Amino acid sequence: MADEFNENNENNEIEEVREERRKPRKGEKQSFFQRFSDKCSRIFVDYRGEYKKIIWPSRETLIKQTVAVLVVCAVITVIIAGLDSVFSAGQSLLSNLFIK
Repeated sequence: MADEFNENNENNEIEEVREERRKPRKGEKQSFFQRFSDKCSRIFVDYRGEYKKIIWPSRETLIKQTVAVLVVCAVITVIIAGLDSVFSAGQSLLSNLFIK
């Protein structure tokens, strides 16, 4: 817990220094490339922060969930194929009744 606090504190200090360096002097305007560079670097800093928050599943959990998805896909495939067969048979029956 203390490590997280120290890391967050260090990140905040680094961000403060970066913000101070980015600020233009009085009467000076940042160039397009400077603003673009600042935005791009901010995006990557945010990505890194979000990436650290990810909780990756264990191998066992990943395998169980993958098998569950495959089983559900197989069941839905069988249901759709069955419905297709029933509707095809019904259509054939109705067309035979009315064509004769």
